[in-house]
Amino acid sequence: MARNKHPAPAAATVASVRYFNRGQPNLGIDAFSLSSLLARVPRDTLAGPQRLDFHLLILCLAGCGAHCIDFKLYDWTAGAVLHVRPGQVQQFDLQADMEALFILFTPAFLSAELGGMLLGRYQGVAGSRVQLDMGTDSHRRISDTFVAIAEEYRAIDASPVSARLLHHQLHALLLQLHRLSEATASRVIPDAMHLVYYRFLEDLERRFMQTRQVESYAAHLGCSAKTLGRACIGAAGVAPKRLIEQHVVLEAKRLLAHTQIGIKGIARELGFSEETNFVKFFKRMEGVPPSAFRAKFRL
Repeated sequence: MARNKHPAPAAATVASVRYFNRGQPNLGIDAFSLSSLLARVPRDTLAGPQRLDFHLLILCLAGCGAHCIDFKLYDWTAGAVLHVRPGQVQQFDLQADMEALFILFTPAFLSAELGGMLLGRYQGVAGSRVQLDMGTDSHRRISDTFVAIAEEYRAIDASPVSARLLHHQLHALLLQLHRLSEATASRVIPDAMHLVYYRFLEDLERRFMQTRQVESYAAHLGCSAKTLGRACIGAAGVAPKRLIEQHVVLEAKRLLAHTQIGIKGIARELGFSEETNFVKFFKRMEGVPPSAFRAKFRL
């Protein structure tokens, strides 16, 4: 974390934002502008930490500011695309001239195979932000696809054709983002491996508080620990054991920074039998004890 621009009052837990589509309750995708969101949600709410249970794609249209995703600050500049994944914690740094187009979608909205291929590559390797040059054709195509999805959403009817169109348009957008990612260009592995990796990330998000055993995740996915290891190293360059540890320490940082839960309670919530074991683990991963990390957010 380069700088702590988003200190927030401690809470009992991180606020959870669940996907809810009032107009189309059975549709797993939504699209709207930042200004329309601000018309119904207080700015202070967006400034606080929120844990999403859906994917959020943001196309920054105007203004300058920042967006915090799990302790990393991303500059808000026209042409930037931000991707917040389920389970991540975000905070807005809203400025008066900022505008954006949002696309929200549930993991279930994408087909399992194609969604795994696209998001497994995009989220695991490309990171949370793709900087696009406002003067390039690629930016125009990305913007056009965002707008097309928003327009199709506004014209949605009860027919299955509308939902299928939105499926295809979202897939096209993710493919465009994937193509722009220079990080993925040099790391090509079979699609089946990306699917294993993506399914592992989803399973890790659901079960990391219950188990930190690679074999448990592999068995749950129906593959061997060796296959899971090849998938993770091929897609992210990191072994599954390390990915599990990184996820556990990230959740610990979220709870330390954004909640009032004591260190002993955090250790218990994360599955550590003793507080001392958690303190040693956190210090090994972060270089400082959890109390010192928390102190940075209590200034």
